[in-house]
Amino acid sequence: MTATSAHHDSGTGHDATPERPSGLGRVIAASMAGTFVEWYDYAVYGYFATYIAFSFFSSDDSSAALLQTFAVFGIAFAARPIGGAFAGHFGDRIGRKKTLTVLVLTTSVATAAIGLIPNYDNIGLWAPVLLVTARLAQGLAASGEYAGAGALVTEYASPRWRGALGATIELATLFGFLAGSLTATILQYTIGSEALENGAWRVPFLAALPLGLVGLYIRLKLDDSPVFKALQKSGDIAKTPLVELFRNPVYLRQMLRIMGIGASGFVSYYTILTFYPAYVGSEGLLTKSQASLCTTLVLGWMILIQIPAGALSDVIGRRRLMMSAQAAFIVFSIPLFLLMMQGGFAAVFIAQLGLGTILALVLGAQTAAYQELFPTRVRVSGVSVGQGLTAAIFGGTASYLGLWLTQKFDTPIAAVVYMCIVACLSLFTWYISTETARKTLELK
Repeated sequence: MTATSAHHDSGTGHDATPERPSGLGRVIAASMAGTFVEWYDYAVYGYFATYIAFSFFSSDDSSAALLQTFAVFGIAFAARPIGGAFAGHFGDRIGRKKTLTVLVLTTSVATAAIGLIPNYDNIGLWAPVLLVTARLAQGLAASGEYAGAGALVTEYASPRWRGALGATIELATLFGFLAGSLTATILQYTIGSEALENGAWRVPFLAALPLGLVGLYIRLKLDDSPVFKALQKSGDIAKTPLVELFRNPVYLRQMLRIMGIGASGFVSYYTILTFYPAYVGSEGLLTKSQASLCTTLVLGWMILIQIPAGALSDVIGRRRLMMSAQAAFIVFSIPLFLLMMQGGFAAVFIAQLGLGTILALVLGAQTAAYQELFPTRVRVSGVSVGQGLTAAIFGGTASYLGLWLTQKFDTPIAAVVYMCIVACLSLFTWYISTETARKTLELK
């Protein structure tokens, strides 16, 4: 794995920083909209996993049903590389805007569909089959959504503040998670577990459809990025971007680099924000409503520092910030989790807050770092496929492995050790890499 950057890519030396149009706020809103819906779904799925298990799987073994639910959670990630390939092709071929418009509609319809699937008691095995189908549709849209939205924002941004603007995409993921967490917290405190078990858990999934329609409306009003339009004007649009991607050894190394630097972000994201809340609630360290409230507060803090974290990466560099954050994961994760194991709201909150702060630093620099690895000609394809493979290998398995390792070794510390091992992988990847910040986004 090498650190060759898109700045040194073979081809032309075009400076792809044309004059910036007005309406940057609308660009940010449009880019965030679909990402918000996507991660809202992942959040509500994680927070309502026990109710989904109760509804769509046999109730003979509750532990097995919960494992099956997390396995289905991972299926959407398994579909990401395929979806990333399709979305990347069209994102680089016909434009970011048109592709993102289709993706936000796909995500919202698939999410709402989960709320309409009948229970296992009513249709038997068709319930998990339909659940898997909906999750596959979400996964097919997810990688292209993240890569396309990231490309749109960073291609509008000046190199001086590309990290800060790129952080708005991760901000959308956190807002989506916060919305899901807040929904879970409100429902737990107001209508209670019994009503949720009786079907009220479906309402948050159905809410994704109107949210998606709002995102669709915003995106239909948007122009494509000035960088992509400059590429169109030059006549250098890639006819088969995926073929170019896999034929060029530089691009292949950059996709491996995405996998290395992105692995820890995925594992820590789902370990900290999905697995831990579920474990804390199931083991009685906190009530389920307290666990949801704790996660909601931590997400609120992460939102506050997300853009400052991206801006910090513009000042000190992506490499320095990300290496520091990964080192912090390695050093502090086990002590913080041991604190959480003491039980009580204060201990759990402090532990999750510390881990969430480190995660926010990783996410703040991540979007811009990905986008800076590829030229405009294959940018969406490169990030979609690279990030999709990372999601499939590390993101989709994180919650399942966390639960499985906990049961296998009879201690949740096993899940934390796994998170630290993956952080070592990301730290090493950055160690052998060069800086990407402030590089000009070239056309090809």
